Amino acid sequence: MHVVISEPAIDDLGAIVAFVAQRDREAAARLGHELVDACLDIGELPARFHVSEVVDGVEFRRRNVRTWAILFRIDEDAVRIVTIRSGRLPMSRRSPRT
Repeated sequence: MHVVISEPAIDDLGAIVAFVAQRDREAAARLGHELVDACLDIGELPARFHVSEVVDGVEFRRRNVRTWAILFRIDEDAVRIVTIRSGRLPMSRRSPRT
């Protein structure tokens, strides 16, 4: 299935990489590539990931990558990555952007 990474998720990714780069640029680059690859891989079998939360009737699923969580929804035409954030925070702390 086609994967669409939302602008807010791209912003999240940039912020994560910039944060890690403050200590180690090479590690930040590796993490950035790992997160993008994980996002794209979700399209293979998106339903294999559990529903993490439901907002206004929309199911959001979660894929964990190290200490990061990728939240996405499955639409008819694509998988939409809505946010990438710390997996250490409770999901309800910041509602996903549809």
